[in-house]
Amino acid sequence: MKATKATIPNPFKGMHDAPSGYSGVTWVTEGQYVLGTYMGYRSNVGPNMQRVYTLHVEEEDGESDVNVWGTTVIDSLMDASEFKGREGQKLGIQYLGSRKGKKGMNPTKLFRVAWSEPVIIKDTPPTSKQSRTERKRGKRQGK
Repeated sequence: MKATKATIPNPFKGMHDAPSGYSGVTWVTEGQYVLGTYMGYRSNVGPNMQRVYTLHVEEEDGESDVNVWGTTVIDSLMDASEFKGREGQKLGIQYLGSRKGKKGMNPTKLFRVAWSEPVIIKDTPPTSKQSRTERKRGKRQGK
């Protein structure tokens, strides 16, 4: 029996397809890093029930969301630090290299995790020295 190729209708014509595979960071070179805005994480992903952290990264050629698989070291640093995992914080993860693992184990990959507090813009009340007209003028001009 000869196999025939079936034609599958495409209801998504003109739309962009999501990548078929996992797109994430592959740690290869010491000093390699990812720096972006923390978007959150998912737990219990994949067969090893790992965390996957998502960062929104802005680069010269555009913006994208980057996924970072959690490792024992990354997860420990995230849990033990004062980083509270609030969305909107700047987060950086840097690969520092690896050290020999226990007998029969893969080498342990070492990382640095750094963050900054999110920038919060507060609408400050005008000082008492400003006149009512100056306050109104400032609002109209977007100040």
